[in-house]
Amino acid sequence: FSRVVLASTEDVWTQQFERGALPNYGGAPGAYRNPTLVVFANGVSTGGCGDATSDVGPFYCPGDQKLYIDPSFYSVMERRLRAPGDFAQAYVIAHEVGHHVQNLIGSSRLKSRGETSNQNSVRVELQADCLAGVWGHTARASLQITDADLSEALTAAHAIGDDTLGHSDERSFTHGSSEQRKRWFRRGFDSGDARQCDTFAVQSSREL
Repeated sequence: FSRVVLASTEDVWTQQFERGALPNYGGAPGAYRNPTLVVFANGVSTGGCGDATSDVGPFYCPGDQKLYIDPSFYSVMERRLRAPGDFAQAYVIAHEVGHHVQNLIGSSRLKSRGETSNQNSVRVELQADCLAGVWGHTARASLQITDADLSEALTAAHAIGDDTLGHSDERSFTHGSSEQRKRWFRRGFDSGDARQCDTFAVQSSREL
């Protein structure tokens, strides 16, 4: 299943990069380069981000351009976070691929002036949500994505918002609120245009 979703993201982003339909951060990213998916259990050693356990959840390592996923996280989503379904899982993969896209176009290295590292992290994460939505829009026909599938993805986005996960202080947010995550994923899904995903063009983090 993960390979099918990953292959779909490769098709979508190869096309988007060829068209140049991307946020512009001052340099041409060139052709899309496919990331590698690493499926692991319990713990893993990366080629650029050190060692990690399953507790960190799925993640992308820019140092080796690989996505790391322990499938047990899908059970956590279903049971603890109440976000079941195949498309909820697909959203997770597409979000991590979104981080790969950011690495290629340079937005993952941007620093917003006058903002904390947490506020900057929220911009990065919300952009990855939006890019995941662009994938969903573009792959809708080929993967036969239904309204029920979209609902699964939005439920997942809501479930992993900082506030829903129990963080009450916005200053501690690193991924964005549930409403922000849903809104930016929906923005990408409805538009299908990665240029609409420029969270760094929003002047104030309060306006995200």
